[in-house]
Amino acid sequence: MKNIITLVILLVIAPKVMCQTYKIENRHLARILQVTDGRLSTQSIVNKQTKTTLRPISCAEFAIRFSLPDSKDSADCYVSAKDFTVVSVSPYSNPQCPKSKGYRFRLQGKQHGLSLNVCYELAEDDSYCRKHLELTSDRDIRLKRIDVEAIAFEDAHQNYTIKKIAAQGSAQWKPGLGQPLYTTQTGTFWGIEFPAASNTVDNHRMSCGYLWGKTLNASETYTSYNSVIGVCSDPQFIDDAFYSYIDKIRKRPLRLQIQDNSWFDFYKKVSKEKFIHAVEKINNELVVRRGCQPLNAYIIDDGWEDTGKQADWSEKVWTVSSKFWTDATSRLPERL
Repeated sequence: MKNIITLVILLVIAPKVMCQTYKIENRHLARILQVTDGRLSTQSIVNKQTKTTLRPISCAEFAIRFSLPDSKDSADCYVSAKDFTVVSVSPYSNPQCPKSKGYRFRLQGKQHGLSLNVCYELAEDDSYCRKHLELTSDRDIRLKRIDVEAIAFEDAHQNYTIKKIAAQGSAQWKPGLGQPLYTTQTGTFWGIEFPAASNTVDNHRMSCGYLWGKTLNASETYTSYNSVIGVCSDPQFIDDAFYSYIDKIRKRPLRLQIQDNSWFDFYKKVSKEKFIHAVEKINNELVVRRGCQPLNAYIIDDGWEDTGKQADWSEKVWTVSSKFWTDATSRLPERL
């Protein structure tokens, strides 16, 4: 289909009601968006491969949690599409993907001095579409969580739960690991193109987003990671469709990586000397003496970072432990 993007404007004239409808589509799928009395929402998503249509039970469209650093009120603020008014709509094309086309909706916040661009895109031959947010504030705010997608469907399903992926150790770490969400009857997958995304389903509502924890300075624009909606031809094989999408966006093909991790030998007690000795020992025994293929990587795991009370946090990231310094001024190992 050469014309991959169409614009349908439907004006419904009723007392104080105006509705405009916009569509991005190709031969695989379509996402129909609407602006009703200034509020942006998804009207429906069409999976053309299964000939099914997803109609939301409810649609917040996106959700942003933040705090005001200069406010005496410590409570977080929550905003979604209902807290904004659409002020303009224009065509959108991702400069990194010239074949993608879509729309940019410019929204103005009703409070907090926020403005937001919501951008949707779809390439001619892709069986998935993308969306991202561009947020600007006229005052400093601290971004805490960004849900690029916040929408509810009857057949929404979270295949991977936090309990199943939580670490079993004393820390009980419960990370976001980017697992996708599915619609079980209509054959779609949902997620964020970010490995630490946290995608959940609660009472049919899908939340595709991630924690950020960053101060957004006044007049600075923050661009979110992309959300993705993909379709398949049979809901029973939605996993296959998701992995096909992953294979298509990989920077390079899937391959076996053979590596050694310092954790299994030294735990947190790894040092520059111990690590160098381990690398030389493994290389001499496996590669030099036995002719095995060299390892792809030697990894310094937990123990490389400075966890002391005097650690330098001026750049807001972990600094390298002094046991890896080569001298009083260097922060890099002499050789690895």
